[in-house]
Amino acid sequence: MMIFELLQLLHKQKIKVFINDNKLQIKAPKGAMTPEILALLKNNKED
Repeated sequence: MMIFELLQLLHKQKIKVFINDNKLQIKAPKGAMTPEILALLKNNKED
């Protein structure tokens, strides 16, 4: 999955990602962060 597609998926699920103190922060509605989405974020960590 390309990073753009991942960002589109996150936006569709109303999941917000941002950098705070050089760390990736995630804000998501309850139940939005599925194991699949978490795995995608981990796999694209360096992007």
